Amino acid sequence: MDWTIGNLEYVLQEQELKDVVIIAHWGVSKEVEGVTASSYGTQSFPTPTGDFIPYEDLTEAEVIGWVIDAMGTDQVVAIEASLDSQIEAKLHPTTGVGVPWAVSAESMVIQLQ
Repeated sequence: MDWTIGNLEYVLQEQELKDVVIIAHWGVSKEVEGVTASSYGTQSFPTPTGDFIPYEDLTEAEVIGWVIDAMGTDQVVAIEASLDSQIEAKLHPTTGVGVPWAVSAESMVIQLQ
C-alpha cells in the first residue's frame, strides 16, 4: 500500500509548543494487475508528550508513521481489506449499470454515417 499525506491541520500555539499537528489528511492506494483502489480519511492526534518534532522538520514518512500508529493494526488491516475488495470488484465485476434501450456512442456513429 502506498500512503500519502495530503494536508496537515495544526494549532499555532499549544502550551510552550508551536505549530502542533492535530489532524493529518491521509490517502492510501494499492495496485494489483494494473487496477488501482484508493481510500482517504483523517487521523487526529493528541497533544504530544515527550519528544516533539518542530513542524518545519516533519517529513511525510514521519507523519505516515504517526497515522498508522494512531490507527492501530486492526484499522490498517481493515483498510487494506477494503482496497482488496475494491480491486477484486474491478477485476471480476459481478454487477453492471446501464439501460438496454440506450444507444451506445458506437451505434450512434454508425447511424449517422
